[in-house]
Amino acid sequence: MFQKFIYVMCAVIILFYIFVVGNGITWGIPNNNHPFAYHMDEWAQAQSIRSLFKHGTSNISGSAHGAIFHFFISGVYLAPFILLRIVNPFIIKSSLFNLEMQQKLFEILRINTLLFGFGSLIIIYKIAKDHLKINPVLPVFFFAVTPIFLALSNYFKYDIALVFWIIFSFWWMFRYAKNPTLKNFFFAGIIAAFAFATKLSALPILGVYILSFFFFTPHWKKKLIWLFSGILIFISVFLLTGIPDLLLSKNDYGQWLESNLVSGPKNDTDNFILPFHYWIFLLFSEYPAIFGRFFYIISVISITTLSIQSIWNFRQDDKKKELFLLFSFFIFALSLVPLKIGAGGNRVLVFLPFFALLSGLIIHNLSKNILRKIFFILFIFGMIFQVCESLIWISTRTGLDPRETSSVWIQKHIPENTIIGLEPIPIFQFAPDFILKEYYEKEYNAKFHTRYNYKLIDYQTKMLPSFIIVSNPDIHMKYFKKSPKKNLVVRLQKEGFHKVTTFTPNFKYYKYINNDLNFYLSAIIASPVEIVIYEKKPRTAYFK
Repeated sequence: MFQKFIYVMCAVIILFYIFVVGNGITWGIPNNNHPFAYHMDEWAQAQSIRSLFKHGTSNISGSAHGAIFHFFISGVYLAPFILLRIVNPFIIKSSLFNLEMQQKLFEILRINTLLFGFGSLIIIYKIAKDHLKINPVLPVFFFAVTPIFLALSNYFKYDIALVFWIIFSFWWMFRYAKNPTLKNFFFAGIIAAFAFATKLSALPILGVYILSFFFFTPHWKKKLIWLFSGILIFISVFLLTGIPDLLLSKNDYGQWLESNLVSGPKNDTDNFILPFHYWIFLLFSEYPAIFGRFFYIISVISITTLSIQSIWNFRQDDKKKELFLLFSFFIFALSLVPLKIGAGGNRVLVFLPFFALLSGLIIHNLSKNILRKIFFILFIFGMIFQVCESLIWISTRTGLDPRETSSVWIQKHIPENTIIGLEPIPIFQFAPDFILKEYYEKEYNAKFHTRYNYKLIDYQTKMLPSFIIVSNPDIHMKYFKKSPKKNLVVRLQKEGFHKVTTFTPNFKYYKYINNDLNFYLSAIIASPVEIVIYEKKPRTAYFK
């Protein structure tokens, strides 16, 4: 009877996840009102599929750079839809054309992400139940009902797929622990290589794979050939499925790696004005916000408790899997240190499996305590709070997006043929939908008639037009030491420009639990914090 209850609860949680993600499946994808995806990474990753199958590499201009495995399996996933003539990504020549086809394509690709998320929940359930021997309800709940997981599940990106392959590799490693055969060790290495081939930031999985050999191999000193063979298989699979374009001399990853791991993190961190040191900010502000405060607190307590217990339990065979998970977490955590302030947002999603499973372990142990009834009541309230906090994050994209509301306002209040100043490059500046569509229609077709005229401007432009649109000006003024946008806003203030109106996402409830900096830096919701319209001499009618 109790087992049936567990099945039902896990099924309800998974259905909740599918419902929330499915309900936002069309949010921000290209349509007739806005020809660009709100999350431009989605467009780049969709372009990577076409580039891979047309040119043999995804690392070309307009596509996402990095390992190609996810784009390859996404292309295989699309094949039935192409054969059935439901979608044809190869006829989409630019962001402005074939919008109905683009809409179908992104819906199908987002379902692909949803499937990876669903698979992740199933494997978390299996690891908790079959290998850790704990009640799987809480690990599944914490994994599914988390702001960052729910938000990122709504985009076609490799983040959710990466987590799936990491969890799947852990499942194989635990199978190896239960039945330490060479076959199981090799399969664990292959799946781990798929994780690395999905996203290069998953390199720590190699360290975890090596760790599994020493943790779970009986008489490991006599079987070192297994380890070297497994590493060789891992590297071979990664090279063939992750970077074959490099082997064929079709790409060079050097500059991309340098900008993502060295110059980018350093420059971004040095340029931010934060209320605390960046690690204090991440640990005590951003992480609680994107994981949910209740879940994050439980996770920190769990990791701390297990770390202390590991001193006494290190040699106990029944605690090996717990310690393996703990040490694996620290391997991944150390890999994020070089990223500095960039060690947040989608990059910290790799913590989620460890948080969910380790929290489940600690809560399972507490449930045996004489105070279990008190803990049960507290956890019920905590879980309710976790659900509310996650839904509040998702609610920021309900209703009209600021790119939509600003488009309506502009057409209603700004006269035709007015020159409007835009920041370069408009497609990356969260410009209003109508403005973005007109601007790029004109770029592709010089004869196209637009309602307004547009001028790209920055703080050095000699003559500024009377209307200027700026996204996230307050973020740059408050939190950036220097930036072209900040210089522009300072100049606008000096030259008498005033904020005519401001458009924001649905922050009705969000403002009570988080702040604008968390929203901006986490970037798990692909929306501007604000779109501001400036005018040199605003008409009083605006303010009525």
